[in-house]
Amino acid sequence: MAKAKSKAVAINGQDLFEAKATEILDRVCDELDLGWLSVRQRFNEHPSADGADTIAETAPQWEYRIATIIWNVEVGVSQTDEQIERVVIHELVHALMSPLWSELSAAQQNKLAKQNELATENVTRAIQAARRR
Repeated sequence: MAKAKSKAVAINGQDLFEAKATEILDRVCDELDLGWLSVRQRFNEHPSADGADTIAETAPQWEYRIATIIWNVEVGVSQTDEQIERVVIHELVHALMSPLWSELSAAQQNKLAKQNELATENVTRAIQAARRR
């Protein structure tokens, strides 16, 4: 997986977090046979979706089978491996569902944002449970 660094401001534990996130992403993509999806990462950024406490968001280019996970390192450094794995799977589910989501108007996306998050989280939990078997 490609990894782009933006280290204008160094954050304590950033290198370790980036290494963990990359290792977990590679492992999950391998286990889910997602080699056909190009997943990139950007670090040390604040995702725009929910605010400063959001750990990550995904910027999909679904028509090219590309997704970029944008990590908020300030939040990420305090996460356990299990929490990072959950976020990775959650963001991958967003990437996989993005062709449907992008067809909605901005008004429809605003109206359905909570349902989209719930559906994404439900699929994430199902994947996590299946991987533990």
